[in-house]
Amino acid sequence: MAVRLDVSPFVWKLLPHYCTFKTDWTLVGNAIAPALVHVPLFCLSRTFSAGKCASKPCKNGGTCIGENLCNCPPKYSGPQCTLRERLGTKENPAPNAQAILDAGDSQGSGMYWIQPPGETAPAQTYCDMTFAGGAWMLAGYGYVYSTSINANNKAIPNMNNPYGYAWLPTQRKSENGLINLPHGAVKMANNARSMIMAAGNNPATGGIDQYSYVYRINISDNPYTITFANHNRYNGGQPGRMHVQDFIVEALKGESGKYVRHALGEALGVTWSDSYPTGYGFNDKTQRYSCYDKGPFFPSVHSGSGRSSCGGCTPTNYEPDVKGGSPHYTHRGWYTATGCKDAHCRNGGRCAGPKVPWCACPSGYTGAFCHISKCTEKPCENGGTCIGENLCKCPPRFSGPQCKARKRLGTKDNPAPNAQAILDAGDSHGSGMYWIQPPGETAPAQTYCDMTFAGGAWMLASYGYVHSTSLNANNKAIP
Repeated sequence: MAVRLDVSPFVWKLLPHYCTFKTDWTLVGNAIAPALVHVPLFCLSRTFSAGKCASKPCKNGGTCIGENLCNCPPKYSGPQCTLRERLGTKENPAPNAQAILDAGDSQGSGMYWIQPPGETAPAQTYCDMTFAGGAWMLAGYGYVYSTSINANNKAIPNMNNPYGYAWLPTQRKSENGLINLPHGAVKMANNARSMIMAAGNNPATGGIDQYSYVYRINISDNPYTITFANHNRYNGGQPGRMHVQDFIVEALKGESGKYVRHALGEALGVTWSDSYPTGYGFNDKTQRYSCYDKGPFFPSVHSGSGRSSCGGCTPTNYEPDVKGGSPHYTHRGWYTATGCKDAHCRNGGRCAGPKVPWCACPSGYTGAFCHISKCTEKPCENGGTCIGENLCKCPPRFSGPQCKARKRLGTKDNPAPNAQAILDAGDSHGSGMYWIQPPGETAPAQTYCDMTFAGGAWMLASYGYVHSTSLNANNKAIP
């Protein structure tokens, strides 16, 4: 899940004093203003007249501390504080990725330090600076290995988890994680105008365009404060706890069009009546909890929290408010905006039904869209196709469970285009009979190949017989 933030203007001033004061930021309406706390952190043992720096005055709020030497605020460096630290670094974290673009400090998509308004410390995250206008910041991720229960499933962590969860934004393949800001993704979301949900293809790192399905959701009209509090059927999904809000979902990749979808405004999530599944995203229902088959929707760790866990699930607690969640339960996996279509299914899968959001898969694949091979531990090679648990169907020229064994060139199962190819491949066993299928031929034939005379690789194409001159029934002219 990624969010895009827009910058609100803010004004601040410095108090002229020889002590340094702690500055806390406070949200005032749509602006950010500093709350100056009169608690000295340290005081200089002696002060210097500004005249000491008259020839080279301090810039950008720097304070003269010696002969043409300045003490600089955190965002600046150099003897006179003239060097601005690049926005988005650890020394000068940005309030959001848009600010980095606006400052001209973008170095392309990659890792940047972000400290949203209201946060007390920064965190590093992946920022996509090009997709759909750029300035998208990765906030959380999960992994759907298969439907229902599987230890390889990694549901998205609760987005209000303090200081995040298992945050590895450049190693996110097959894992789950949440940005390690003090308030999780709460402050990011409340300062955002849009969010993106992307799924499919499961890259370990990189930008949004690497995913198969991408949806952009306008959250600027959401009237509720986003808390990401537990929103399953037995918590926020109860009447009076959270509120259903309409959202506009725009499909940018994998599907097309705009859709009106619904979610609990405080959670940006939805839940079933028995809480299996609960997750982040949207559906086509207007109830606080209901059955649904349209998204976009990603399962989260909230399923089962507050009730008995699912059969086979190990109840797991997540701070601050998920008690007995189910990180390995995904129900039907993640949902597209329109539900299942045959075009969504991969590797020969077909929709399980007209109102069912997952695919019926051939024997070698699993996952909501048949996108996961059962041969992951021992993948098929040389063009082989997975047909079972670590079992492959091989093309004609290869054999073995994973199609690693190449059949000898020049056999009926693997005919050669010519005798030279047999020599080049090291598959010659001397002059003799080989199967040949020249380019353009639709079927092979067996012929004698001389592999030694004048360099070898001579293929017998035809022959005749002269018994005597003139006319004789024993003569056999070449066809």
